Amino acid sequence: VVLSEGGPHLASRRAVVLHHRAVLAFLLTRYDVALDLETRSVELCPWPDSLANILAILLRLGEEGRARDLLAHLPAGFGTAMAGSVADFIRFDPDLELLRDALPSTVEETPCDTLLH
Repeated sequence: VVLSEGGPHLASRRAVVLHHRAVLAFLLTRYDVALDLETRSVELCPWPDSLANILAILLRLGEEGRARDLLAHLPAGFGTAMAGSVADFIRFDPDLELLRDALPSTVEETPCDTLLH
């Protein structure tokens, strides 16, 4: 449907499809597939949800160093607003708990209990 409709929102709609496929792959513990799909989604249309998911996938793959490197480069690569939104996910998502020490200290609210966004 996305491809047949085309139009000016084709890239963002394709990104959403890839994002949802990545979430499913993550839930099926196919982390390598999830990383590929989510990375392709971000290439089409970067969203904080997808960037946070890439960090969670990297952590599940045991690639904490790569996740920290990506986190450090988010402001330069995607802007401070996008990096701030990703930081909000990190503060509350249990899948991103290992990265919390890389964020500036803030007052924490109720953590979320979802796996992916």
